[in-house]
Amino acid sequence: MNKLYLFSNGRSLQSFYKKNVKKNGGGILPEARLWGEFLQSLLLVPKKRLLPSFLRPLFLAKAAEGIETTKLGFDSAFLNFLEHSHFIFPFLDELASALVNIEDIQTHDIYDEYGEHLAIIQTLYHSYLYLLEKYNFYDKLSKNGEMYTPIIQHYDWIEFFMEGFLSRSECKILEKIASFTPLYIHTSVDNYNQEHIQATMGIPLEVGYRLLIHFNEKKIISRQPLKRDIQIDAYELKDAMDEVALSIELIHQWVEDGVSPDDIIIVLPDESFAQYLKIFDTYRNFNYAFGEKISTTFAYQFLDEICQYIYSLNTDYLPYTEYSLLQKESLQKVIEDSSVLFSKKGLGSLESFIYILQKEKSLYKVVEYLEEFYLYTNELKELFLNIPFVEILKFVLLYLQDKRIDDTQGGRIRVMGILETRGVEFDSVIVLNFNEGLVPKPQEKDIFLNSLLRKKVNLPTRKDRENLQKHYYLSLFSLANKSVVCFVHDEKKSVSHMVLEQQLKNEISIKIHPMQNYKNRLLGQAREHQHIIPTIEDSLSRIIREQNFIFSYTSLNDFVKCKRKFYYAHVQKLKTKEEVIIGSIIHHFLEQAYTHYQTPDERRAFFYHQIQQAKGDYSEVEYFNLELAGQYLKVFFETEKQDYQKGYRTLFCEYPFQYNLEGICFHGKIDRIDKATDGSIILIDYKLKQNFKIATQDLQFTLYKIAAQQLKETEDSKISAFYYDLYHGKKVSEDEKNIQGSYELLQTTLKELQQDLICFDLTEEKKDCLYCPYATLCDRD
Repeated sequence: MNKLYLFSNGRSLQSFYKKNVKKNGGGILPEARLWGEFLQSLLLVPKKRLLPSFLRPLFLAKAAEGIETTKLGFDSAFLNFLEHSHFIFPFLDELASALVNIEDIQTHDIYDEYGEHLAIIQTLYHSYLYLLEKYNFYDKLSKNGEMYTPIIQHYDWIEFFMEGFLSRSECKILEKIASFTPLYIHTSVDNYNQEHIQATMGIPLEVGYRLLIHFNEKKIISRQPLKRDIQIDAYELKDAMDEVALSIELIHQWVEDGVSPDDIIIVLPDESFAQYLKIFDTYRNFNYAFGEKISTTFAYQFLDEICQYIYSLNTDYLPYTEYSLLQKESLQKVIEDSSVLFSKKGLGSLESFIYILQKEKSLYKVVEYLEEFYLYTNELKELFLNIPFVEILKFVLLYLQDKRIDDTQGGRIRVMGILETRGVEFDSVIVLNFNEGLVPKPQEKDIFLNSLLRKKVNLPTRKDRENLQKHYYLSLFSLANKSVVCFVHDEKKSVSHMVLEQQLKNEISIKIHPMQNYKNRLLGQAREHQHIIPTIEDSLSRIIREQNFIFSYTSLNDFVKCKRKFYYAHVQKLKTKEEVIIGSIIHHFLEQAYTHYQTPDERRAFFYHQIQQAKGDYSEVEYFNLELAGQYLKVFFETEKQDYQKGYRTLFCEYPFQYNLEGICFHGKIDRIDKATDGSIILIDYKLKQNFKIATQDLQFTLYKIAAQQLKETEDSKISAFYYDLYHGKKVSEDEKNIQGSYELLQTTLKELQQDLICFDLTEEKKDCLYCPYATLCDRD
């Protein structure tokens, strides 16, 4: 039976899988997806592509050209419009979700309070849809899509773990799904969501239960009582530092009592409060679910500095004072080299700017962000024709502003916003800043229309949104064994009225603790390094001579990325723990299949036979991962069969090479060398990564192409190189800029290798240390 499980957010989906593994001990897991992603997969818009969300403001700004928008508080000039029109999309998206037209609002706006504003927004809306149509895009505002029902019919049973409120458009989709397959919905009902859930399900529901509802038959299948004896400790505190101090003290106490750090959560109604936690999180015990804003990185600030300089055009301009000397020099040089672009317009100026930045190695992250932006926008050059270079840069900054970097080095205690807690169970919960104005937190979209008008046209009111947030908090507390809320009480701040509501209803036992000073009891001292990481200098020519050193791609890559890692791994040859690498096993099986067999069917049969034979050689987890990789390679073998029918033939597998380049010896193996029907030579490197991306200026194919040129089979033949993405069964090639950049990097590296004295410095890119086995030696663990 094909069953599908749907979840409202990623964390509840992960929790479902963890529980399933714990219960069933592994094996093939049931299919589960996010509700939002599933809805997106159902939407079919012929001959149209989904517009990337970051391009929506660009299209709206272009749609606003020639439209008088001053009544909305800003004009339609490109940059000014981008910076001040942020409320328009939330409003339009809300109308689309609620199946409400602007005309409906105008009809009910009997006092014409919003007449002029609505007329302007309506004009913008139609102009925006015209642009989408012109460039063959669609988005959530488009009305020309249809539901692709074969996806629904594929499943014999769908279960949806619903958290929160569904919009009218989502309810309509539920009805559609239920018309093709049995649909079961899990939901909990409390005083805050009862009215909405009843309207969604179409049946009366009693408060205080977790329900399983057969949506097709409008019938309750099972119900479990929710926890009724909820007890919350509420702490009245003087300031933010007291909240942090109390949190650390409570967590320390809970862990001492046997609570796993994985079962403890800190919830922040205002995510900016994380800055106070980070000050005292000296041992990195906290893991911040919302990550770090890119706007705090050097790459973002670098671009911002360029923009500020162009706006000021001040020849005495000084770079950002907190930059290192190297960063200041890079900034000054880029400003000088790119000054000719400051008066340019169009996307071509950005392309030229990227080329200038590529000359500065320290700016690779800046280049990475700009290239990502350029990749998406290059086909829309027409929209940028009259936009000045500096405004394009500002648009890039707006694009990056909401992006975040995952917290990959954090601890086990999670820190997150209330939305991320939906459907997830924790033993111990602390909510900080449980103050009025933050719990519940008002939303910007509520400001545009008053609640009376919203109710008339069936749009969510402010009270509806507040009840939704309160439902999330109540659900969180009902699933926890220990719940604590902290709030600041002074002349300006008071506890959330949700506390008073619950006390009056007598549904939750809330004990308010009087104000104390917790700052003086703050746990954890600043970390003191007992030693300074020494500088390591040595003669590379001596090392090469005495060790008869031959560079591989791996050792050369380590030298380029982190000379200290190169020193430990390839000069001192420090041993690290060996782990079973599934990719290496797959490589070996493919080598055997392509060496001993000629046809795609024979190779495929042999490959899967090898996987079956390997069952006793590895642990259950390792073999499960090997089997799973084999499932993904089915697409690979289909692609191989098509290439074979076209006339492609394999010349070599695991081809070994060794050559000398400007006095430096290199060796290695090329995974596969094929010959195409036109006689050209194709170098192939297998990659078994689910989210494979080509690294910027990677030296691998540069070394491989030099080796391949020495083969007699490649004489007078064009040589190209591809990464074979085994998970998706497709070949991926480097772009010309990347190829050229790799050759230039190789030349630079060869010169560096010929220097006698080398300083084996630590990399400045600390994210590379995350999985490095030598991080402890560098005091970066």
